[in-house]
Amino acid sequence: MAKGIKYTNQPLGTFDGLCHYVDKNGFYIVKGKGGAKGSVMKNNPDLIRTRENYTEYGICAKWTHLVRMNLSDIVHLCYNNYTSWINQMGKNIQKMDTEDLRGHRGVKSSQHKSLLTSLNFNEQHLFKHVLTREPEVVVSEDRKTITVNMPQFVSNNELIWPRPFLYYRFTLQIGQLSDYLWDDEGVKFTPEYPNAEDNRIVIRGDWMSKSTNPLDISLTASFAETKLPAENITVTVGLGIEIGSNEAPGTISFSKGDGTMALIACL
Repeated sequence: MAKGIKYTNQPLGTFDGLCHYVDKNGFYIVKGKGGAKGSVMKNNPDLIRTRENYTEYGICAKWTHLVRMNLSDIVHLCYNNYTSWINQMGKNIQKMDTEDLRGHRGVKSSQHKSLLTSLNFNEQHLFKHVLTREPEVVVSEDRKTITVNMPQFVSNNELIWPRPFLYYRFTLQIGQLSDYLWDDEGVKFTPEYPNAEDNRIVIRGDWMSKSTNPLDISLTASFAETKLPAENITVTVGLGIEIGSNEAPGTISFSKGDGTMALIACL
């Protein structure tokens, strides 16, 4: 169990059986280990539910890794502990599996695609607070090609940022997210489509100047002909927004934290 408060020069290190450290968000964490020993956990019949929970939660973590891989080129625009939110989403989806027994329940995200777009990847700069319009997402019948459109986009009015800025850039990333299912033959959980996350594609737009003039924004990404999404694959559509500054004449620079992203569609 871990407890955290803001770091104000507390002692760091391991002592009294507890680990004292500061996480990446500046919180002072005190963490210790507890619970039954491994041999007891593995064999005690009274702990069967605990073993089932451990197994299922471990698969949620692996599914979370697949989500992150499908957003790998815009994940730098996330903020704070977004991984725990994805884990929780995976667990919520897992609990909706009424077909498999406890301990064998999979993460069948292809059956609950709309839930994924509710994930918040940046609590400091909420995507819908930065981009004030909902992008249009157009998909081909075979889900090979995804286009994101924002016609007549006026960046001066439709991009809201807490500080003055000069430039912005959109990045589109599409990916293929597999369900995680129990394999009776292998006696373990496996992705229904192994390595599907490797099929992801990223398209970066050009840096644009903030303006009061309308501009048609359109980004298109396509999977390779040999990598078309399978029937139960969830096609993820991520959109990143980077905010640029002009630190030196004739240059555009981006600083970590100056942007946001979201899953705008799951198809």
